[in-house]
Amino acid sequence: MIDNKVKVQILKNLGCYAILITDGRGIVTYVEQDYFYSVWGLKEGDLLGKSAYLLDEKQVIKPVLAIGVMETGHAVTEVSAVRGNYDIVGEAFPIYDEAGEICEVISYTRDIASEREIHEKYRKLLAEVRMERAQCDDLAADNDYNVLKNGIFSYNREFRQTIERIEKMASYDITLLFTGGTGCGKTTFAKKVHALSGLKGNFVSLNCGAIPENLFESELYGYEKGAFTGAEKAGRKGLAEAAENGTLLLDEISELPISQQVKLLDFLEERKIRRVGGNAPIAVNCRVIAATNKDLADLVAKGKFREDLYFRLNVMAFEIPGLSERREDIVPIAKYMLRRFNHKYGRKFTFSQDVLKTLQAYEWPGNLRELENAIHSMALTSRTEFLKRDALPFSILKASCADEGVTGTSALQYNGNEEYQELFQRFERELFNLCYQKYGSSVKVAKALNISQTTAARKIRKYTQK
Repeated sequence: MIDNKVKVQILKNLGCYAILITDGRGIVTYVEQDYFYSVWGLKEGDLLGKSAYLLDEKQVIKPVLAIGVMETGHAVTEVSAVRGNYDIVGEAFPIYDEAGEICEVISYTRDIASEREIHEKYRKLLAEVRMERAQCDDLAADNDYNVLKNGIFSYNREFRQTIERIEKMASYDITLLFTGGTGCGKTTFAKKVHALSGLKGNFVSLNCGAIPENLFESELYGYEKGAFTGAEKAGRKGLAEAAENGTLLLDEISELPISQQVKLLDFLEERKIRRVGGNAPIAVNCRVIAATNKDLADLVAKGKFREDLYFRLNVMAFEIPGLSERREDIVPIAKYMLRRFNHKYGRKFTFSQDVLKTLQAYEWPGNLRELENAIHSMALTSRTEFLKRDALPFSILKASCADEGVTGTSALQYNGNEEYQELFQRFERELFNLCYQKYGSSVKVAKALNISQTTAARKIRKYTQK
């Protein structure tokens, strides 16, 4: 890839200054430090490596022109405020890769120049970049996706530090506790720790909330022949023994019945188990990782979880943040997931900017699992390969409309008797009624929902004039 110094020199030769470059995700990769510091007092660390969305949110620079370029796909010219005090006329334009995706955004300010000069700058720099790209190996282009495939990914600085600490702990034989919301990736991290640990045994997972209390003991510790009615004649090893020389994940540990917590504590301390119906202790050598979406300390205070077991599990605890706490990861992860479904189904789906903006703003209570399900749904149901906003699942569309001030009754409440088409029409009726109340015309409704004006007019007539 063409070196940033070369790009900057080209721009300076064309009379540009205050040059700032971001990658296709909006992460700042270059800052013309002398200018930003001498004029506005911004140090390199204030900008370099930061997300454009974060800089905009913190009003370090507002608006950050790179955001407008990523959202529209076009060059922009706009007045930005630096630290709320200095107004500058800035320009920014995108650089596209061979796949047609934005790989860089270059921003700068300049002395007043003609429109012809603007286009000439764009043309010359784009030609330089394309020439350099033609000579480069494109293996590095998929680096982010390789990271994702390994299960660890973030552009959030705090989360990256957490990831590094987790990776350092992988080689130590200590119990780990992962906490975080549903679908945030706790099992993925447990598998990653197992992969990095060098243990030769299997990775075995047990969902403590999915096993009936009367079967939990036999499932985890196994049983001897004839231990109970219906037992296998030869007996059976439990999951603890199956994890010998490997890793045992106790998922949803907060759901473990109180009656089983004492036995689990004994196992964690002694590393020995007794099968149901057996007397002889069996030594088990395995790494134990626990995971939960509940606050164990709060459960201890309420008497629903043993304090001694809590402290035994809480040797090294890590909180896995949800997507709403690391929004800079949402779009890159969504694009990776879409690529995976493209490969699976032999398609060439791409997101519209409206969809990416909606995904970025949504709260994602189900985190990675919900995001993956949403994208899978879009890939399965969209009539075109260009995924527009109307391809989004109902729940996300409804939440998006509510965030924009379009609110109303709960059309998605399911009464248990309706079929899909009836539920769909109820949602659609409320959506178009609310949007028409808010925007007042089919043209504005079409723009808000990113659909054609003809479709908007037809739906409005169907649902609002009865």
